[in-house]
Amino acid sequence: SKKLFFERIEQGTTNNVAILGHYPGWSQGNFDFRDEYLARSPGNRANTTKVMNFFGHAHTQVCFTFVDGECVNFQTGGGGGCCGDGDIPGGFAAITFDDESVQKTECFAPDSRCSIMNFAERGLPRFDRDDVCHHTLDDPKCPGYHGPEGMGMSMKTD
Repeated sequence: SKKLFFERIEQGTTNNVAILGHYPGWSQGNFDFRDEYLARSPGNRANTTKVMNFFGHAHTQVCFTFVDGECVNFQTGGGGGCCGDGDIPGGFAAITFDDESVQKTECFAPDSRCSIMNFAERGLPRFDRDDVCHHTLDDPKCPGYHGPEGMGMSMKTD
């Protein structure tokens, strides 16, 4: 809940924060957990804390926001579900930090080592507009699409 999230912001003392959620900000009324964490951080913590937001929902891997050359809003979907056409990769992300606390993205699309499979390779049906589009507003192939422009590309930088 947002109440729990806000309480954790107030009580937190760490300098590295990873937020794991399901929805990207654009699909939940533009509520971005990373932006909200930084805005509500007490004192000078917003300037001294690395905050990374990981979410899925859409079945793609995209960095939505870079700050100082590091991805901070990771869409890392693709765990399964709908839309066999173009939903690649079914995979994961792995990041680490070097000795200077600089982010190293070890595994993220388009790196094929991070892909478990292409949904089409599993023999799933190709994209069926009649079956999919009446269930979602977040697939760019559907007429009611309400997501950001340029899905599949990095979105913004600070």
